[in-house]
Amino acid sequence: MGGIRPEERQKRRPDHLSPENPWRFNFLRYEQERPGKAAGLTENMVSLFINAMEANRSSQQGTNEAYWQNSVRQLLRNTIDLLKIAGRTVSLPDIYKVIGTAPQSTEQAREKT
Repeated sequence: MGGIRPEERQKRRPDHLSPENPWRFNFLRYEQERPGKAAGLTENMVSLFINAMEANRSSQQGTNEAYWQNSVRQLLRNTIDLLKIAGRTVSLPDIYKVIGTAPQSTEQAREKT
Protein backbone atom coordinates (compact mmCIF):
# COMPACT_ATOMS: atom_id res chain seq x y z
CA MET A 1 0.00 0.00 0.00
CA GLY A 2 2.68 2.45 -0.99
CA GLY A 3 3.45 5.29 1.41
CA ILE A 4 0.58 4.77 3.84
CA ARG A 5 1.70 4.41 7.47
CA PRO A 6 0.63 1.16 9.20
CA GLU A 7 -1.61 2.97 11.71
CA GLU A 8 -3.36 4.83 8.85
CA ARG A 9 -3.75 1.58 6.90
CA GLN A 10 -5.40 0.01 9.97
CA LYS A 11 -7.92 2.88 10.11
CA ARG A 12 -8.86 2.32 6.46
CA ARG A 13 -9.67 -1.38 6.85
CA PRO A 14 -13.36 -2.19 6.32
CA ASP A 15 -13.74 -3.82 9.77
CA HIS A 16 -16.63 -1.47 10.47
CA LEU A 17 -18.78 -3.36 7.93
CA SER A 18 -20.46 -5.90 10.19
CA PRO A 19 -23.98 -6.74 11.36
CA GLU A 20 -23.26 -5.00 14.67
CA ASN A 21 -22.52 -1.65 13.00
CA PRO A 22 -24.89 0.64 11.08
CA TRP A 23 -22.71 0.89 7.94
CA ARG A 24 -23.51 -1.20 4.89
CA PHE A 25 -22.01 -1.68 1.46
CA ASN A 26 -24.63 -2.17 -1.25
CA PHE A 27 -22.53 -4.25 -3.63
CA LEU A 28 -25.40 -4.50 -6.12
CA ARG A 29 -25.82 -0.73 -6.27
CA TYR A 30 -22.07 -0.34 -6.72
CA GLU A 31 -22.12 -2.78 -9.64
CA GLN A 32 -25.15 -1.04 -11.14
CA GLU A 33 -23.62 2.44 -10.94
CA ARG A 34 -19.88 1.88 -11.26
CA PRO A 35 -18.13 3.40 -14.28
CA GLY A 36 -16.72 1.31 -17.07
CA LYS A 37 -17.65 -1.12 -19.76
CA ALA A 38 -20.08 -3.88 -18.68
CA ALA A 39 -21.09 -1.92 -15.58
CA GLY A 40 -24.66 -2.58 -14.52
CA LEU A 41 -25.18 -5.59 -16.76
CA THR A 42 -27.83 -7.83 -15.26
CA GLU A 43 -25.80 -11.02 -15.75
CA ASN A 44 -22.86 -9.51 -13.87
CA MET A 45 -25.16 -8.50 -11.03
CA VAL A 46 -26.64 -12.00 -10.88
CA SER A 47 -23.15 -13.54 -10.76
CA LEU A 48 -22.12 -11.15 -8.02
CA PHE A 49 -25.21 -12.05 -5.99
CA ILE A 50 -24.65 -15.80 -6.50
CA ASN A 51 -21.01 -15.47 -5.44
CA ALA A 52 -22.06 -13.67 -2.27
CA MET A 53 -24.62 -16.38 -1.51
CA GLU A 54 -22.11 -19.17 -2.11
CA ALA A 55 -19.58 -17.53 0.19
CA ASN A 56 -22.14 -17.69 2.99
CA ARG A 57 -23.45 -21.21 2.41
CA SER A 58 -22.37 -24.55 3.75
CA SER A 59 -20.47 -26.99 1.57
CA GLN A 60 -23.33 -29.52 1.49
CA GLN A 61 -24.77 -29.93 -1.97
CA GLY A 62 -27.80 -31.96 -2.98
CA THR A 63 -28.35 -33.98 -6.10
CA ASN A 64 -30.50 -31.24 -7.66
CA GLU A 65 -27.94 -28.49 -7.06
CA ALA A 66 -27.60 -27.49 -10.75
CA TYR A 67 -31.39 -27.21 -11.15
CA TRP A 68 -31.71 -24.94 -8.11
CA GLN A 69 -28.72 -22.81 -9.09
CA ASN A 70 -30.24 -22.24 -12.54
CA SER A 71 -33.62 -21.44 -10.97
CA VAL A 72 -32.09 -18.91 -8.58
CA ARG A 73 -30.15 -17.29 -11.44
CA GLN A 74 -33.31 -16.98 -13.53
CA LEU A 75 -35.31 -15.53 -10.63
CA LEU A 76 -32.56 -13.02 -9.84
CA ARG A 77 -32.10 -12.09 -13.50
CA ASN A 78 -35.81 -11.37 -13.90
CA THR A 79 -36.04 -9.50 -10.58
CA ILE A 80 -32.99 -7.32 -11.29
CA ASP A 81 -34.28 -6.51 -14.79
CA LEU A 82 -37.68 -5.60 -13.36
CA LEU A 83 -36.11 -3.24 -10.82
CA LYS A 84 -33.91 -1.64 -13.48
CA ILE A 85 -36.84 -1.21 -15.89
CA ALA A 86 -38.79 0.44 -13.06
CA GLY A 87 -35.89 2.88 -12.58
CA ARG A 88 -35.04 1.57 -9.12
CA THR A 89 -31.59 1.09 -7.64
CA VAL A 90 -31.01 -2.63 -7.20
CA SER A 91 -30.71 -3.51 -3.51
CA LEU A 92 -31.19 -6.59 -1.37
CA PRO A 93 -34.33 -5.18 0.32
CA ASP A 94 -35.91 -4.41 -3.06
CA ILE A 95 -35.03 -7.85 -4.44
CA TYR A 96 -36.58 -9.41 -1.34
CA LYS A 97 -39.70 -7.25 -1.66
CA VAL A 98 -40.24 -8.05 -5.36
CA ILE A 99 -39.80 -11.79 -4.84
CA GLY A 100 -41.82 -11.83 -1.61
CA THR A 101 -44.81 -10.03 -3.11
CA ALA A 102 -44.86 -11.84 -6.45
CA PRO A 103 -48.05 -13.74 -7.29
CA GLN A 104 -47.92 -17.41 -6.29
CA SER A 105 -50.54 -18.59 -8.76
CA THR A 106 -52.13 -17.67 -12.08
CA GLU A 107 -55.25 -16.55 -10.23
CA GLN A 108 -53.27 -14.15 -8.05
CA ALA A 109 -51.56 -12.73 -11.14
CA ARG A 110 -54.95 -12.04 -12.72
CA GLU A 111 -56.37 -10.31 -9.62
CA LYS A 112 -56.48 -6.55 -9.65
CA THR A 113 -55.00 -4.85 -6.60
